[in-house]
Amino acid sequence: MTGSAATRPPDRWAAVAAGAAITLLFVGIRGALLLVREPFFDELYTLWISARPLGAQWSALLHDSGPPLYYALVRAITFGHPALTEVRLISMAAAAALLAILFFARSLGPARWIAALLLAIFPAHVYFSTEARAYALAALFAGIAALAIDGWLRSGRRMALGVAVAAMLAAAWCHYYGVLFFPVPLVVAAVARR
Repeated sequence: MTGSAATRPPDRWAAVAAGAAITLLFVGIRGALLLVREPFFDELYTLWISARPLGAQWSALLHDSGPPLYYALVRAITFGHPALTEVRLISMAAAAALLAILFFARSLGPARWIAALLLAIFPAHVYFSTEARAYALAALFAGIAALAIDGWLRSGRRMALGVAVAAMLAAAWCHYYGVLFFPVPLVVAAVARR
């Protein structure tokens, strides 16, 4: 009966229960907000630009504050016909992906559950993960970068550093705020050497 439900260690059940509770909290708060919010003019801009062909997006972005990755992704997922709730769900899916990554970040040990809970209830993340804008996708890539930098510090493997840099570049291609993470590997490396 190895691996049966009766013989699984209690830690596994606690992890499943914690994951389920945090997921319900995460989805419940965001689901309610996603449905009751009025459209914001930035979201309407996302719908407009995501409906345009990719070449037209590039020229229109000369007048916007955002890089093209999120808009191109929205266009691809919606086949060029974005609807507000659908695009908000894309952002929520990116936010949920970060939550899932935290659940499986075993290198963090029990702290991963605290990190996931804080992500589930952090007001800024709740708000922006239900907005039809690039913030949640940029946050997903920033989270991947942070975990990869942690992996780089633990293992010293250059591959982890490469993943971190690629994720930071992807975050910057979603939203210019991603550029703010560029100095992180240098600062971490300087502090870790001490």
